[in-house]
Amino acid sequence: MDNRFRFLCVVLLLLSGPLEAAALEVLGAPLVPTRLAEVAHQTRPVIAEEEPLLVQPGVWEIPDLRVPPNASLLASFGLPASDESWELRVSIRTSDRKTVPVESRRVETAGWQDFRLRAGSLAGQVVTLRMVARPLEAGTAEGGDSVVLGAPRFLHTEAPRPEGKNVLLISLDTLRSDRMSAYGAARPTTPRMTALAARGVRFETARAPASSTPPSHMTMLTGASPCTYGVWGVHVEDQPPEDLRSLAQILSAEGYSTRAVTENAFVGAPWGFARGFDAFLEFKGTPRADGRIAAPTGLGPQTFAAARTALRELADRRFFLFVHTYQVHAPRVPIEPYASLYQDEPAPQVGNRVPEPGHNPADHDILRYDQLVRHLDDLVGELLDELDSLGLRDTTLIVVTSDHGEAFFEHDASGHGFWVWDEVLRIPLIVAGPGVPAGAHPVEVVGLQDIVPTVLELLGQPVPQGIDGTSLQPLWTGAPRAETFHYAETAPGGMRALSASRFKIHRESTRESDIAYDLSLDPREKTPIPLANWADLPAEDGAELSRLQAVLDVWATKCRIQREIADKQRVKQADVDPLRREKLRALGYID
Repeated sequence: MDNRFRFLCVVLLLLSGPLEAAALEVLGAPLVPTRLAEVAHQTRPVIAEEEPLLVQPGVWEIPDLRVPPNASLLASFGLPASDESWELRVSIRTSDRKTVPVESRRVETAGWQDFRLRAGSLAGQVVTLRMVARPLEAGTAEGGDSVVLGAPRFLHTEAPRPEGKNVLLISLDTLRSDRMSAYGAARPTTPRMTALAARGVRFETARAPASSTPPSHMTMLTGASPCTYGVWGVHVEDQPPEDLRSLAQILSAEGYSTRAVTENAFVGAPWGFARGFDAFLEFKGTPRADGRIAAPTGLGPQTFAAARTALRELADRRFFLFVHTYQVHAPRVPIEPYASLYQDEPAPQVGNRVPEPGHNPADHDILRYDQLVRHLDDLVGELLDELDSLGLRDTTLIVVTSDHGEAFFEHDASGHGFWVWDEVLRIPLIVAGPGVPAGAHPVEVVGLQDIVPTVLELLGQPVPQGIDGTSLQPLWTGAPRAETFHYAETAPGGMRALSASRFKIHRESTRESDIAYDLSLDPREKTPIPLANWADLPAEDGAELSRLQAVLDVWATKCRIQREIADKQRVKQADVDPLRREKLRALGYID
């Protein structure tokens, strides 16, 4: 095999609808992706390099493909960043050696190049897919850098549009619910999300399982607690177990087209987030001449523009689209007209003190935060408008949430990641769409782990065994729902908390350090009740705290055991690409 044309994979997507086959049948055996590859910041599933599909330099053939009815073929090339121009050609050869149809183009842009070929007239036939990629420059006839081809998959098309519900999951990183007018904030920061909540369900007391990005997002996308899957984001080499299926993997197996648009850093392929997605696009930011990424680190306008494009491309299929943005994450540099908002209002006093000296507006100024929240709301609104313009509102479940909040010195600290106060754990959770009533706002404690089972139940799909979340439908239907507790633990493991409807317990190390808060009287967690004082409480309150403490013991032990397992299994430290590392630095996660 010519090492200048290392074969990686070939992608086949048939445009939409119910699943015809989970994978292509090649020579009687399923051809299943075994790994992922990134081209131009977009990760797609790939198969092993040693698959014998390269027939000559720059020409690949996949034989023995049985075409399902009403099929349209999407064949994809991943082109490296180079100065070369490429001629790309895709064709289908039938068993009687006829070649139909043929499409070719000349391209000069790095990244994934998709070809759509109608194959409905070949339904039931066994065919060979032929893909050709040749550089056009003189002296490079046999190729330059490696061409990457994506992972095989057949989907059956239903015309004009498949029945069933789509899913749009929007994660607004670092957004705390109490700065949203949808949750009662004085400033009108979220009129579009307020309108969305009015036609859906707004959960008043949603909390994250951690106050940092990787564990919360893994829980959001799997329904399992970090204490179950062992990914905290401290070590990139820690991966979720293979038997923990994400929402993307579950829906992909049911024939959904699955796509993600993220802003890189911790919500990236190295942490396992690309599993199950047909395409996983990461916006990494553009570094300056010195290699550093300049503020703002949030790329909301680019991200939501790409999400709108994805909606248009997915409109004729059943789809799951995941969108993630760092738009309100520090460092915060609002743009006009948002940078001029709320300037004539008194400075909000949310914390215990003004951080002087050392005050950094990009990190500490809640005015900037609110301005960015307002900008973010418009971006979400534009995405919802795109959904409406495509006629998808009535067939799409919409979930808007966040991975954690942000502290502004309420407890003499700023940022997130190291505490379990509600300013870093309380998050928005809004669900709207088919099967969801308008205007409900349950007050029960819920969490990110409940998103996956809720979505699956609304889709009529079974909920996987072994996850920690439960469906939230009973909270608006009135059906019985077992009592739930919410456990949170910081990624480094230094702090943990358990909350129920009234009380919340913080634990720093051992049981002896436990401090309780009565959230019904002290929602801002300003009046701690040390363990030594629990005996002075009314008997029923003391008994309730003892019951919650026992539940906290169970969760803390489970997390400790999972961390010990991860430590033993970690044999080497994996690295991340330089641009991702720079994005993490710009976000303040590493030095």
